[in-house]
Amino acid sequence: MIPWIIAVDDEIEDLRTAEDLFSRNNMHITALRSGKELISYVCEKGFPDLIVINEDMPETDGKSTLELLRNTEKNMARKMTPVALLSEKDPTEKERILAVGKGVCGYIKKPAAPDDLLDKINYFLTAPDKLTGFLYKSAERELTRACGSETGCLLKIVINKAQLKHLHDIIGHAAYDSAIKTAAELISENVRENSILARTGGLEFMVFACGMNPEEIGEFAEKIFSGMDKAVSSINTSDHDITVGLYVGAVSVPKYGREYASLAVSAEKAVQTALSDGDRGYCVFGSENACDPDDISTVEADLKSLSAAVGEKNIPNSALMLDKNSFSCVYQYIMRYMMRNRKSACKILFTILYGTEENKDIYDRLCSDFGTNICNTLRKTDILMRCGNNQYFVLLTDIREASVVTVIGHIIRNWRDIHKNEVLIKYETEFVGNETSGGNRTKEARIVVVDDDVTNLKTASHILTKGGFFVTALKSGKALLDYAVDHTPDLVLLDVNMPVLNGFETLEKLRALGSESADIPIIFLTSDDSVETENKSLSLGAMDFIKKPFVPDILLLRVRHIIGLVTLQKSLSSEVERKTNENKELFVHVIRSLADAIDAKDTYTNGHSGRVAEYSTEIAKRAGYSIQQQDDIYMIGLLHDVGKIGVPDAVINKASRLTDEEFKLIKMHPELGARILKNIREMPKLAVGARWHHERYGGGGYPDGLKGTDIPEEARIIAVADAYDAMTSNRSYRRIMSQEQVRAEIEKGKGTQFDPKFADIMLEMIDEDKDYTMREK
Repeated sequence: MIPWIIAVDDEIEDLRTAEDLFSRNNMHITALRSGKELISYVCEKGFPDLIVINEDMPETDGKSTLELLRNTEKNMARKMTPVALLSEKDPTEKERILAVGKGVCGYIKKPAAPDDLLDKINYFLTAPDKLTGFLYKSAERELTRACGSETGCLLKIVINKAQLKHLHDIIGHAAYDSAIKTAAELISENVRENSILARTGGLEFMVFACGMNPEEIGEFAEKIFSGMDKAVSSINTSDHDITVGLYVGAVSVPKYGREYASLAVSAEKAVQTALSDGDRGYCVFGSENACDPDDISTVEADLKSLSAAVGEKNIPNSALMLDKNSFSCVYQYIMRYMMRNRKSACKILFTILYGTEENKDIYDRLCSDFGTNICNTLRKTDILMRCGNNQYFVLLTDIREASVVTVIGHIIRNWRDIHKNEVLIKYETEFVGNETSGGNRTKEARIVVVDDDVTNLKTASHILTKGGFFVTALKSGKALLDYAVDHTPDLVLLDVNMPVLNGFETLEKLRALGSESADIPIIFLTSDDSVETENKSLSLGAMDFIKKPFVPDILLLRVRHIIGLVTLQKSLSSEVERKTNENKELFVHVIRSLADAIDAKDTYTNGHSGRVAEYSTEIAKRAGYSIQQQDDIYMIGLLHDVGKIGVPDAVINKASRLTDEEFKLIKMHPELGARILKNIREMPKLAVGARWHHERYGGGGYPDGLKGTDIPEEARIIAVADAYDAMTSNRSYRRIMSQEQVRAEIEKGKGTQFDPKFADIMLEMIDEDKDYTMREK
């Protein structure tokens, strides 16, 4: 699994450098420019393998960002994400100690040379446990990858805590460490090569035993039990008879699924059964001696133990992939909830298509990887099911219809960032439910009232409930922040004067949560009717200001007014977004159709415009262009040869040498293309690529003889991509050139025909393309 890094820095050039460096070294990077943006992003999209934060940033500096991150993780019941801090000065010993306590895995000195930065990041991602040599920080990522693609058993192994403590008390700390190290060595010796070994806690190991069958677990357990006895017996004396036992819980993969988080819960349940066997033991999940997790009557349960049994602490921060039976139950429940609460959902069927049958193993792996990509891209409230080898059925919960295209685009874009166009992804959608449609929705509106005064809470709740609203009463600002992590009410009535967190502080923290929480309408409640209080309320984004004690009719009137206003705003926003997406999709279809028409004129350049567009987009991405700029470059690439529409077919398809007059006709196509495209006001730069993609960086090109940076940057990118595709496609006068010849020609053209910067990026792409797949098929 490719590691995912989030870089947070207010310096855009540093972010671009990091994006380029990490992308070129097979890492997925998300670049953000502030601490608040980070918190908003992880709440919506999930947590990466590593976060790199610049200490010196305006507004929210690195230390404050780290504090916000840890509070967010705590509120979401997540373990700490590894963080590296960028700093221009060396930290003091005290700062280092404090940072380690907050989950900081190290510092990176700015400015850092690319090789040094890459070495540090690789170390932070893969640094092994110092005592055992097992995986530590990268454990979850590697175990997830193995469970998703390999066959074997996932094992949880726990050392007997009481016995190890006894060893420590009698012999000392060195013996304690030696016992842990011995256990790790025994585990490593008794699993097959390519197994994944991780230390996930002080006395806990998680192992993916590659190729191991459930029937082999007993033999494996006995080997490490006897090996441990032998190692410990050497320190026993007549006064002390010390033993150190282990417990092994195992679950078969893929028999019980491929999602690591779910499998880890099953391994934990098996360990809990093994713990009941005495000083040591083992259990295979699903076997006769395993505790049935669905049979609650088998355990004396309290709330805490039941929460642990159902895996409360192991809820993955990604979409949930279920087998057919489980999906059916959850799907029916969600759909009933959606209809009852008038929420909306979207069903999507993804189909993965591959070009050839002879690469079936690669195709199977890509199909499996696409499911993992969906899980990692979507929210933890979404669910999916694999139906057949090459299809996934996805249910997006509580989503607006206008946002569906954005979500699907994000899934496919994440996939293509890694896998390019190895497979074709097709999808169909069905939207379920009602979009906000204006009108009076007070009967369905959900309102939260926050006040530390119980009397005020009861009064407001009574008035609003009687008025037809669904009301939730909370007694503090912190309670609201916790509530907002998983709920998005239609309106919040927030008291200004509260202990610990007052209303103003609560609102600021609520906005910092990002995502939908940032848009919740707020009405402040207060007995203070001063101008200063009212001004501050409105400046923080409150929509209204209600004075206490409440007058029932006024309270209801103002709440209904705000709900009606917000409903209208959402309806207008949804309609504008829907129309914008429709227009964008239509524009893209028209552009592609036009590009196909251009290519159809030339017998020998089928698909040329599309390939130039793809190569240009990749160059732009590596050059640090934004997503929007990359999309623009793609469109420019599609239409760079539109002027050939005005060139006779006989000239374009002539197999022999062109006459001077015919070549003049060919050289007219840039100017003609620019004239065709200049009237498209929505994208004025379309004409740029069409007019100047045949200019030469060193001069001597056409139609205007521009040189150097006088040639627009977009045209310089298209020029490299266009030349590359010309050399890697069949032509009437020659076959596809060898990759070595193409590379030599690009190298030769640096500074004369091509901008050296973009030529170097293309050379880099060529060098990465070991199998020469980047050419006309």
